[in-house]
Formats: sequence, C-alpha cells, structure tokens
Amino acid sequence: MESNKAGVVYKINWLRAWKNLSIYVSLSIALIIIITQLLIYITSGFNYNYTFRHVSPIEMLGLLIAICIGASILVLSAALLLTMYQISIKDEALYGRNYWMVKKKIPLNNIQSIDRFEQKGVGGFIVQGEYKKDKIFISDETEDLGILMTKLMKYHKSIRE
Repeated sequence: MESNKAGVVYKINWLRAWKNLSIYVSLSIALIIIITQLLIYITSGFNYNYTFRHVSPIEMLGLLIAICIGASILVLSAALLLTMYQISIKDEALYGRNYWMVKKKIPLNNIQSIDRFEQKGVGGFIVQGEYKKDKIFISDETEDLGILMTKLMKYHKSIRE
C-alpha cells in the first residue's frame, strides 16, 4: 500500500501470483500427461514396452519437467500483466480495471455489491457500481487486500463469497 497525492494505491504482488499460477498450470499439464500415459498403459494390456515404445520413462520425466519449466516462463507474462490491476482510492472513489482491463472509476458511495470471483486459477473480487458496466476487478494478489476490503465494507455491507 502506498500513499501519495494521488491517494492510496494497492499494488499487485506479481511474484506470489507467478508462483501460484505456475503451480496451477504445471499441475494441470502434468496430470494430463500422467493420466494419458496411464490410459495407454491400461489399454495396451499393461504392456510396458508398448506404453514407452517412443520415449523411455526417464525421457518422459525430463520432458515433463521441461514442459513445467516452459509453462512457468510463459505464466510469467500473465503475472506481470496482473500488475496493471492495481487499485487506488482517491477523492472518495475507487479506481481500477475491470476483468477486461478497461479503466473504471466507482464512487465509494455508489458501491452496489462486492462478489467473489474465481476462474481458471485467477481469483479475486468484483466490485459492482451503480450501473451495470461499472465493475472493478480486485485480485487476490493485491497487497493489503484485507485493509482494502475493510475500507470497502464501510461503504457497502453486502459481500458475497
């Protein structure tokens, strides 16, 4: 949390986001590969030589590790992109971006609801303003999220989880 002339700014902890997304993507890819290999092993009548006819188990493990490292490198760009979702409060208004990265401003007095959001490993809250298009996404990776949510609760008491 930073305070300056522009108000209070809540930044995104991109390093924690990168770690969490890397684990999510790596586990997803690893499970798909392991289940596929297991299905091949079962459908081949438990024939070890048929299952690993193209790649040995050691090569498969190395390939799996390489894919997970590559996925972590690609996820780094998504984690750095999350830094654009920083939130600021100034002049009695909440400034941030919606889920599609469009800048939005919601006066604190006009907060209608705060709903939990979770999709494809990305979690957070959606703050709904007076109008349907007034939505701001607050990431779970926002620094001092508890303090920010406490401030927002003062203006609106209905938070759905």
